Amino acid sequence: MASFFKDLGNFLLGEGLSSLKKTVDKTIKDVEHRIERATIKVIKTSILFLMMIIGIIFILVGLAKYINETVPGLAHGLGTILIGAILIVLALFVRAMK
Repeated sequence: MASFFKDLGNFLLGEGLSSLKKTVDKTIKDVEHRIERATIKVIKTSILFLMMIIGIIFILVGLAKYINETVPGLAHGLGTILIGAILIVLALFVRAMK
């Protein structure tokens, strides 16, 4: 029984504690590196998504203006309403498909 406590004391005061500390430090550094990579990936994806949304908005506004000017029956903003209605129908279709 005395040798158990002696071995336990050597482990806690000696190489066991330093080995445990090295393992914990390595794990913390690995987790920090992974979090940093994930954060960079999230930021890049968010910026790309924002740019795509802005591009889609410009395309839709341009399409609505084009329809308003070229189709006489859709003058006075009806082309914009048409584009909005089509988007709503597409969104409802996508939601129904889930």
